[in-house]
Amino acid sequence: MKILILHKWLITGGIERVLIDYLHIFTQLGHQVDLSLKYDFNNQCALLEQIPQHIKIDYFANAQQTAAKEWKKQHRKDNLANRIAYEWQRIIEQKNYRDYLASRVVNYNLVIDFSDCLDDIMRMPKFLQPHFPPTLRWVHLALSKEPILSNKQKRRFTAIFSQHTGVVAICDAMRQQIQENIDLPEHKLFCLHNPIALDNIQKQAALPVSNTHQALLQQPFLFQAARLESVKNLFELIDIYAALKSNHSIQHKLYIAGDGSLKNELQHKIDSLNLSQDCLLLGNLDNPYPFFKAATLFLHTSTREGLPTVLLESMACGTPVVAMNCPTGVADILGKQSEYGKLIPMHNQQMFQETVISLLNDAEQLAQYQQKATQRAADFSAEQISQNVQSILEMLKP
Repeated sequence: MKILILHKWLITGGIERVLIDYLHIFTQLGHQVDLSLKYDFNNQCALLEQIPQHIKIDYFANAQQTAAKEWKKQHRKDNLANRIAYEWQRIIEQKNYRDYLASRVVNYNLVIDFSDCLDDIMRMPKFLQPHFPPTLRWVHLALSKEPILSNKQKRRFTAIFSQHTGVVAICDAMRQQIQENIDLPEHKLFCLHNPIALDNIQKQAALPVSNTHQALLQQPFLFQAARLESVKNLFELIDIYAALKSNHSIQHKLYIAGDGSLKNELQHKIDSLNLSQDCLLLGNLDNPYPFFKAATLFLHTSTREGLPTVLLESMACGTPVVAMNCPTGVADILGKQSEYGKLIPMHNQQMFQETVISLLNDAEQLAQYQQKATQRAADFSAEQISQNVQSILEMLKP
């Protein structure tokens, strides 16, 4: 089967690491795969090196166009003129992207929309849409923070999903949310857990690091890896860490890997709490896995997820997880009764602190969760998921 995968960009993020895993799975299953990225961030991403070499990559917007769009987006609230310029660019871009796809998709048996690239096009009248082969729309995040969608959300997602041949939810809770809120035939909805390449993760975790990173790894620390965006709820994580320092005098540092629009605000908060020597923003790491492996615990406070890959990556490295139970994904991994990691009600900072302290002070309990983490990660191995992938692709053959 000849497959075209559409994705917004290649940055260092959880969804992008899942994309890389799927590119390998599709290739190993014998399919011919091309990757079309909507934006080019000047190839500044180590993940490019992990894409199978024979996969062709092209970009809708080159690096210069991408930079111009990002500037307009960042400054759209500065004044009315900037707002109008940004909205006008959005309209032009939507038309140009539709035209680009119309000529791009004709030679493929399947188009996979891996990051809602087609949403605006699928909401157009049918006569304005390109003639697509079968399409598969991946859903990486819960459709809403709330279990029940608003009527506006229901109409929007029904309009989008109904135009696709199939829709992939990445956890059982997400599939249930779609079933309960969206009028979608049962045969069009699939569930595929995010795969993780266990062997690759463990190999990368054992690779040497720079002297600077080695010094960080030699200290006891707690870890988080995420885009520095509001949905990851990192301000609350920093508050929890500040309380752990002040109330319990823990010696562990907190390292946060990743980059994003809130970097400066997060650093300001860290400085205001006098934690600049203890809570470190590491930026994007070409290889974060030595940090996953060396951490005592992985802490997660995100308010909205799909199936958070970072939890699986941490567990594959044998590092236990303490995570807030956002609506979808986290409980699917850790177990509703905290069988494989510690599940904390959303925003219950006191319980989060007590759980962290309990694990840090109880070596036997910590060792048990280290073992459970590794066992649970194996359930999401690429080998296991690839069998399900092939079954779905067979069903979608025209």
